[in-house]
Amino acid sequence: MAALLHGIRFPNRSKTMRFAICFLIVIEFLCHNFLIDYNPYISTTWIYIFVGLAIGFLPIASSTAPIPSSLTLRTPMSFRTPLILLMILAVTRYSKIVFSAVSIDYRIADMLPVIDKMSLRYIQGEPAYNVIPEIWGGMQPIYLPAMWLPYCVSHIADIDLRWISILSIVIGCSLIIMAVKKQYATPINLITLGIPIFLSLTMITVYNHTLISISQEGIVIGYYLLLCYALIVRNWWLIGISISLCLMSRYSLAPWMFGYVALLFLSKNYRPLKQVIISTLVTTLILLTVTGALPHLKMILTMPQNYLASVQADPSRYLYAIESNLGLAKYFSIEGLSILHSAQLWMSIIVPILLFGLYRFYNLKISFNIYALCVLKVSLVLFYNLLIIPYSYLFYTSTFVSIAVLAGYIVDCYEDEGTNKILISN
Repeated sequence: MAALLHGIRFPNRSKTMRFAICFLIVIEFLCHNFLIDYNPYISTTWIYIFVGLAIGFLPIASSTAPIPSSLTLRTPMSFRTPLILLMILAVTRYSKIVFSAVSIDYRIADMLPVIDKMSLRYIQGEPAYNVIPEIWGGMQPIYLPAMWLPYCVSHIADIDLRWISILSIVIGCSLIIMAVKKQYATPINLITLGIPIFLSLTMITVYNHTLISISQEGIVIGYYLLLCYALIVRNWWLIGISISLCLMSRYSLAPWMFGYVALLFLSKNYRPLKQVIISTLVTTLILLTVTGALPHLKMILTMPQNYLASVQADPSRYLYAIESNLGLAKYFSIEGLSILHSAQLWMSIIVPILLFGLYRFYNLKISFNIYALCVLKVSLVLFYNLLIIPYSYLFYTSTFVSIAVLAGYIVDCYEDEGTNKILISN
């Protein structure tokens, strides 16, 4: 697919392509709320999948000629800082309204109460993974360490723990803006990038606030945006650290990581390979040991199979989430969800490895890390749309990564291949 798309030429990496990706991201965010409300069962799910895949593949299909440096805006004024400040002010204002209106209650959603208890125990020097008797008469915590550890800050600072999710998203979006270097941060580029950013923040704070009011997914979004930033700026140590953070919050990144590392090895880029592997292993080991998660790792890793058993045992409890949200689960019977679960597993493994293989054996004229970012987007689209319990807030991780793909494409339009593309030996 990537090789075929690469044969489609778009002239001079034009503004048209950047606007097209921006437009697709807008459609993608609208699918979360407005479009799914009008037509949850048929068209919206397929639109969301098609648009997400298009965002992942379009940068691969574009022309390879970089924009001449003489056409970039060189000015002492930075347009990035005002954009970030405006984003912070808007998010802070509307998040306060949401937090005052929605309380944290395990009877509404138990994710944040469990994380709140785990982080409080850790601060107090107690085992975080002991059963929590106050929630549902005794609940076993199952979250990976990077999912709950940042929320310790909320106890230290004595603030609503949901501000940690907001902070994570804001920092992630700010990093994506800063990834577009000052000389590339023209007003038109920042407007193209700013439109989906402000639309996304409007969606999660004004129209549908479940992402920030009852879920912990904001921290996952922050980790993935950190990984995207590291890929765009080619900081190999930070790539390894952010891979570990993503793995230690949701281990679904593992197949992408193996494909990425394997291609670094096959291309004989040993120095970045060592940096990525060392930083990933060290960060992961630290997280597992200091949080006491290591003895519970087997139990945590078997949870997806437990989710399938829970749905099949009590389908009425999950029927609304399945039928009213994005994802393909609505097209399967309860008995058929085991097929969907297997498809998710195999697609998550095969697709990133296959796409990285295309880069290895076809001389695709796109910088390696931006290509890896596109593969990440495609992998996330497939992973989340194949979930057996497709809660609405889960899909935002993939959609926020779309913004990073746009930023990466903007940067790749300007940078010379010789300084950016990893050499692949045939």
